Formats: sequence, structure tokens, C-alpha cells
Amino acid sequence: MKAADIPAEIVSAIGPVIRMRMPIQGHTSAVAHISTEAGEFIVKRCDRQPFRDWLRKEHRHLLLLQPSGLPIPRVCGFYDEDEAGASWLATSYMEGMRLREYLAQERNESKRAKAIRSYGALLRAIHGTAAPAALTGQGDWLTNILRESACNLARYEVDGSAELLAELERSRPEPIPGTLIHGDYTIDNVIVREDEAVGVIDWGGAAFGDPRYDIALAIRPKTNAFEQAEDIRLFYEGYGLRRISEHEFHYFEGGIYAFF
Repeated sequence: MKAADIPAEIVSAIGPVIRMRMPIQGHTSAVAHISTEAGEFIVKRCDRQPFRDWLRKEHRHLLLLQPSGLPIPRVCGFYDEDEAGASWLATSYMEGMRLREYLAQERNESKRAKAIRSYGALLRAIHGTAAPAALTGQGDWLTNILRESACNLARYEVDGSAELLAELERSRPEPIPGTLIHGDYTIDNVIVREDEAVGVIDWGGAAFGDPRYDIALAIRPKTNAFEQAEDIRLFYEGYGLRRISEHEFHYFEGGIYAFF
């Protein structure tokens, strides 16, 4: 992404670019941290499916959740080009670093513990927030997510297989009451500042759904994070609501997530 690529509709919302930096990101979108006279912003650009649809959903979900009081980015602008083009989302910048980066560099055990507990507490706050009415009338979340998994398997390159999808259909966990969920609550999507989880980004998967999905993704082991039982203990200490079983963890983290 170059400054000259940003549509006029986005520039008019945030102001002319003074400085632009490209943070390290995944494969779903191009992301720029932009400085203008009006402040600091994040601009995302997606030019292929299913990621354009995910960005459209993120825009919608952020608007729905603005009144919630949760620490989320503020929507500043959105622009959809034609189908041959791209979708663009501009939001406020959340100061801090991603939890993955923080855990990779912080060696002070008490500070790490504080951050991981607050990571769990922030998920508790999400699950304790009333879901917007627009998200609660969309049918059974797991049925919908399995249907979407089948579509992704048929249309896109995913880690899951037809055999895994069939097994997920056969071995659904016992249902529990739904809550507002983030849908991709990982150490990449939580912002830390001064050893506290202070923000959550990337809300494209938000739904009224199964909170066990968020928990499973939150504690999935990564280098320098959740490789030890102590990290998981600290997370649950902060979360404080429920623990998931081994079956539930593998169903959601190793199963459902393989199609997204």
C-alpha cells in the first residue's frame, strides 16, 4: 500500500497523509499506521475474498459495538470500490503493542503475569457485554459457522479438510448459553500498554456465539506464549468464568479454526 493508493473518501475522513508505516501483518489485508494532522490512524485494505467480506463485517461490527464501552477502535471511514477493486477501513490507532510482541520480549515474570491476567479479564468483559440486537437474531452460531466452514472449504484454500468437517458435524459439544464473542480472540488481536491489555482489534468475526471458541483461541500455544501451564492458569485467573475441556479446546482451536 502506498499513500497515493488511498481513496479520496478515506483521505477526506482522516486528512492528508504525513507519515505512513506498514506494521508486520498476516495475509488477510494490507495495514498501514498513518499520521495526519488530525491524529494517528489505522487503514486496512483488502482486495480479495473472503477478506473483503471480513473487512465489511468488521466495519459493521465496530459501528454496532461503539456504544458498548469496550476498548475497541473508533470507525473513521469506510469505502468499497467495485468488485475489481478493494475495500478500505480507517479506524483510530490504539497505542501499545500486540500481546504476542509483548510476551516475546518481556522477561519480568510479574509483568508477564499481570498482562496475561488482564488478557483473560478483558475477554470476561467481552463475554459479559450485551450483544447488539443486530447480532442476536442470526440463528444458531455453531450451525452457521459449520455452514460457513463448508463454503470456505469449497471456495478457498484452508487448513481444514472434508473429513475434519464431517467429524465436527458428528461431534458437536453440548450447547451452552451464547454471549457476545470476538471470534478471533488471539494474542495478535489484543493491545497491551504498561503491562495491561487495553484494547481489542480485528472484530470481523464478532457474533452472538459460543464463548468457548474465544477461550480456545485465546490459549492456543504459540512461541513464548501459552506453551506452559502457568500461562493458561493466569489467563483463567483473570477470566474467572469457566474453563473449557480438552475436547472443547480441540474442537474449536484444532477444528473450527482450521477453516478460517
